[in-house]
Amino acid sequence: MVTTEDIDYLTNFIAESFLSAAVEHCPPCEGLYHDQRALFARVRISGTWSGSVTIGFSETLARIAAGAVFHLTPEAVSSADVVDLVGEFANILGGNVKSLLTGHSYLSLPTVSAKATPDSLAMGEPMERWFRCCGEPLVVLVRLAQHAAA
Repeated sequence: MVTTEDIDYLTNFIAESFLSAAVEHCPPCEGLYHDQRALFARVRISGTWSGSVTIGFSETLARIAAGAVFHLTPEAVSSADVVDLVGEFANILGGNVKSLLTGHSYLSLPTVSAKATPDSLAMGEPMERWFRCCGEPLVVLVRLAQHAAA
């Protein structure tokens, strides 16, 4: 099973690897869910386990991250660069979460949107982890449920 410690470790590892910046825990920043400039990316896991991994970035953090990855200033990155970066972070995080699960599972391509949408295909309460990275909010939601036996 995936634990909060796993999510914390993976999120920090990805941030340090791509941004050379650590993440730190912070209280929930619910405003991120209502910020029309925020970006959320989700990948779905299907197979022995079903669920999803969603990551949400403030616009500023998404631009900082895209700039770091594409070797540009945050102001020079395009909207497409930002969407690609947010989707890729979800893909990397989702792939790492999938690797912690037993059995055979498959990862979808990431979908990126300006809103965190509920995942009706995943059951159970989401594991929600809030961080600050480069002074900006970042949220990770993991929702997993094992398939019922056939």
